[in-house]
Amino acid sequence: MIVKQLSVELSFKIENLEISFVDKETILQLNKEYLNHDYFTDILTFDYSETINKLNAEIIICCEIANENAENNGVTFLNEITRLVIHGILHLSGYDDTGEAKKTEMTEKENILLKKLLEVE
Repeated sequence: MIVKQLSVELSFKIENLEISFVDKETILQLNKEYLNHDYFTDILTFDYSETINKLNAEIIICCEIANENAENNGVTFLNEITRLVIHGILHLSGYDDTGEAKKTEMTEKENILLKKLLEVE
């Protein structure tokens, strides 16, 4: 339901989208292996798409970190997982969170979409 609604909101089709949920050690290993980052993260996104409006990608979410984020931010685990799926799909749709201005723009869009999706649930 979440991805279907996002496809309408962001005007994309799905060729192939795999969403995996992993533990901390797995996300750390993937972050090191593919991005040369030696730290934990809540989400990794790998885009194999040939066009921006037809997704072929992987989203990998660390459930342990998502749960920690949910507790730290006073939201439910489902809310945090939904936010992470939105975040990953925004990256796949061309949004970027490097630099303060881009991060602010992406976070605002994320919040708008999260609010819409949670109203649907």
